[in-house]
Parts: sequence; structure tokens; C-alpha cells
Amino acid sequence: MLKISFLNQFPACPAPYVHGDTTLIRFPDGKTMLIDVGIDMTYYLTLQWLRAHGVTDHIDYFVATHYHADHVGIFHELVEAGYTFGKVLTSGWGRNNCNADPDFFEGLKKAGLEETVLRSGDSFSVSGAKFEVLWPRPDAPETPEMEADAKMLNTYGLMFKTTYGSFSALFTADVLHEGEAGVLAMHREKLPSSFLKAGHHGNDDSNSQDFLDAVRPIVSLAFGRWVYGKNATARIRSLTDKHFIVGEDGNVELVTDGKTFTVSSENFPPKIYKL
Repeated sequence: MLKISFLNQFPACPAPYVHGDTTLIRFPDGKTMLIDVGIDMTYYLTLQWLRAHGVTDHIDYFVATHYHADHVGIFHELVEAGYTFGKVLTSGWGRNNCNADPDFFEGLKKAGLEETVLRSGDSFSVSGAKFEVLWPRPDAPETPEMEADAKMLNTYGLMFKTTYGSFSALFTADVLHEGEAGVLAMHREKLPSSFLKAGHHGNDDSNSQDFLDAVRPIVSLAFGRWVYGKNATARIRSLTDKHFIVGEDGNVELVTDGKTFTVSSENFPPKIYKL
């Protein structure tokens, strides 16, 4: 079984913080992948959650979709706690951006780790699951003007698709409309997916109608405290059987054998979907 778990960080994170991504994938052979890990003030909650899922001291793959602190804010604390990492996967875009989290790079240095940079067209497999990188493109521009714009880290975040048997999940990071348009131009035929991790916490500056029509997920999820983008949420809910918002639904669990998948949360009983 492939198991994907999504953490609701908000019980440990007071307002005005309204978003933060943390996803754990556990593969059939025991390997693990952590996709993003923020916000730093939720460290103890995150540590407890990882340990409850059997991840006590080592993570095989850490994917930093981009360098914003609500996506990598706890990485350095995990390093300091003694966690080891096999590989760190990033887009490599925006290291000098005005809003890149310096603690992430300090964590890499302390752990003696280097980034494995992935761009559109790259792919790899882990324990029978295939990963295809859809964005950013290999020649993504990076200028001083872009480095001075914090939102550019969102636009050029790492978007990828995971396929396991007939099940597929699209992880969109915080990619904004401009990035979605780029993905549609290059990879529209690859976008249909069983599950969607909604872009930018379900915000209206992501999740365009054209993009969602191309993905057409059965189930989706947004890492928000509440409905972060009313228009985007309405668009997503019109296309899906179930749309989770972790701040409202609690921790979410997805399990698949490649033929069916089951989703549940603290407030939603398990439901099975045939593929």
C-alpha cells in the first residue's frame, strides 16, 4: 500500500497564520518522503505526528517545493533533532530571493546535504511509484527583479505528479496562475489525476478554471486554516467528490493499492474510490 498523510498544523499555530504544508508519503517497502515541512512554531506537533506514523529518525526523501518558511520552516529543526535525510529534492529556483528562508540552507549545511535540483522533464521512481516533474521549466529565468519579489518563489515552485498503478496525485506547491499556464502549455495531457493538492493553499491566485478542468480530480485537499480563496474553493468543489481543508477537516489520510484509494480525516469517515 502507498500511504499519503497530510498534517493539520493549525492547532499549534495561532492566527494570523492561515497556511502551511506538510505531507508524508510512506511507500510499500518502508521508504519515506516528506513533502515540505512548515511552520516552525508547529515543530512539536509535527514531530509527534511523524513519530506516530513511524518516522522516528530518518527520512529517505525530503522535497522542498520552494523556499518559503511555511514550506521548509521546520527542516532545520528536524536536522537539529537528529533526523537524517537520504536526498533533498528542490527546484533550485530562488535561493537568493528576498523571502527565501535562511534557516533551510543552514539546515542543509549542518546536515552536510546538497540539493538535487529537478526541473520539468525529470522523472524518477521510488518503490513502484513514478514521479514526473512538470514545473518549473529548465530555462526558468531568474533576475534581480524576480529575486526582489517574494511571490516569484510561488510561481516557480516544484510541481510534480505521482503515479502508483491506476492512482495518481498532483502536487502543485504554491504555483500561481502564471505557472499553471506554463504547465498547461507543456504538459496538459499529463495533468488528469485522481487526487489534487490544491495550489497555494486553495487561494484564488492559483487553481484557475482551465487548470482544474485539465486535472479533474476525484478528491482534493488544501492546506489552509479555512477557506482561503472563495472562488477557487467553489471551482474545486464543483469538480470533485470531496475537497478537504485541513484546518476544518483535521489530519487527512489517503491509502491506495493502485486499484482503489481510500480517504479519511478526523471529521470524515473512510470512503473508498474505485479507479
